[in-house]
Amino acid sequence: MPRATTPSLDNILALPYDTLKPPISPTHSTTDSAYATTSRSPKVGTWFKPPEYEDDAESSEKSTEPTPFKRNFDTPLSQLRAPIGELVEELFPEDEEEERIIKTVEIQGGSSNRILRLHLLSSTDAISPSKSSSPTSEISGATKIATKLLVLRLPRYTALHSEQSSHYSTHTLLTRLLRPTIQLAKILAFDASTENVLGSPYTVQTFVSGMQLIHALKLGSIPLSGLLGIAEEMASVYEACWNLRSDRPGKVDLAQPNSTPLEIHNHLTGDTHTRRDLSLYTPWPYYARHLRIPSPKTTSTLDYITTLLTNFRQTLPNTQTSLYLSPTDYTIQTYDRLIHILHTISTHSTILDSSFNVLVHGDLLPHNILVQEQNGKWCVTTVLDWDTASFASPVSLCKPPTWLWRDLNDGTYKSERIWAEESPLPPPAPSVPRRPARSPERTRSLSPEDLVASERLKVRRRFEEKVKAVIPDYDELAYSPWAKLARRIIEVAQEGLVSEEGWGSVYEIFDMVLDVCEKEGLEEEFVVMGRKEGVHRRAMERRREEN
Repeated sequence: MPRATTPSLDNILALPYDTLKPPISPTHSTTDSAYATTSRSPKVGTWFKPPEYEDDAESSEKSTEPTPFKRNFDTPLSQLRAPIGELVEELFPEDEEEERIIKTVEIQGGSSNRILRLHLLSSTDAISPSKSSSPTSEISGATKIATKLLVLRLPRYTALHSEQSSHYSTHTLLTRLLRPTIQLAKILAFDASTENVLGSPYTVQTFVSGMQLIHALKLGSIPLSGLLGIAEEMASVYEACWNLRSDRPGKVDLAQPNSTPLEIHNHLTGDTHTRRDLSLYTPWPYYARHLRIPSPKTTSTLDYITTLLTNFRQTLPNTQTSLYLSPTDYTIQTYDRLIHILHTISTHSTILDSSFNVLVHGDLLPHNILVQEQNGKWCVTTVLDWDTASFASPVSLCKPPTWLWRDLNDGTYKSERIWAEESPLPPPAPSVPRRPARSPERTRSLSPEDLVASERLKVRRRFEEKVKAVIPDYDELAYSPWAKLARRIIEVAQEGLVSEEGWGSVYEIFDMVLDVCEKEGLEEEFVVMGRKEGVHRRAMERRREEN
């Protein structure tokens, strides 16, 4: 397949940026788990209208129907307890003579799902087999409940109703493929329709014990031996994802008529797993599966990411009527510039040249990892939130988990930023002399700050020693400037410029391009982009001061 044509840099950078009025939108969270610490709702700015949907401000006057960007399940918990009780009795019936008490607690969920923990205070022997033949609902028959703690997930948006079957199929597939390296929560029942006592789609799954890794790290409750063990387990997660491959990139989703079946190759065993009920699609539009675009039939990462950026660009008509940029015009130009930068990366490095795609979690951050101390040993109990799992370039998988060996209490770590974990190992404070630990005597003489830095370095080395044995080019894919730049562009290509967070990443991408071009000696690129970006940043600074 021929590569997409690189847009002309002169055309991309032709318009003046010092008069730019950038679009701004509320931030949103990339977190969607039962144990999330943030919950911020995505909103669509005035510069972007998804096809077939209206802005909330306009639709509120025309219709009372919920939109994809409006929460539609804010029922008070007090009103949910009775329907939840009926649902539990329907799914997990008890003897009529016994009285069941269900304690319902709402856990702070992510932006897409409302999360409730159900504590069943009476015995339940087994789950009744499903009596429904509907493909939109399922109950795992003859499955013993190993715990009286369950998790109920309810989608917050109408548009996510159709996603429940997709998430169920994806979760079921990964549960089988990732075993025994990663133990995922088991889905006990789900319904993608509203024809139930809750009047909403739902998913019921087992409750997995453990605390969020980010909390354990911030509290400093894990000793060095525990961190080394967790580092090894995280390397095993990377290895498991590395070994599951697909020729084509894309997000795993339910297959539509005439779609290409999903083929997964196990690099370790040589087996090929074919699923005709699943296929690969572009991550966007994420809110309406019937609009989802089949993944391009290409093995080229460059072609795939270019296609994603082009798809977003084509949803924004060019409405320029003067020499100045409107928000829509600037967004179009931004997508063009990102495509140009992507091709620059491909020209000067080989990190996008992989002929295969590997499984990528999509949000592998410490708030989605649960850990627990068992018999004096710390271990990873599960990895949450595989809803956005996809097959992508190895460079996307190889984001180093630097949150394992850095200080998360220093005020610079922001878990919602996709590139936060790419920061280098924090250096010691300038006032603290660096003394290498060459002997036990020297180790005992280390200052507390140097001792902590030394322990973090051990954790990093333990992780990298194991992962490099599986991924030969890990150092380049993880730490090279081109790799970091590519990961940021890939993230924008998957989510689009629909939030302030997305625009913030673009501004940092532009700054990063200047640094990389300067270090790599790309004088022409540096001069052209530096001239335009310098004007752009000055305009941004002036507008921030005015506001």
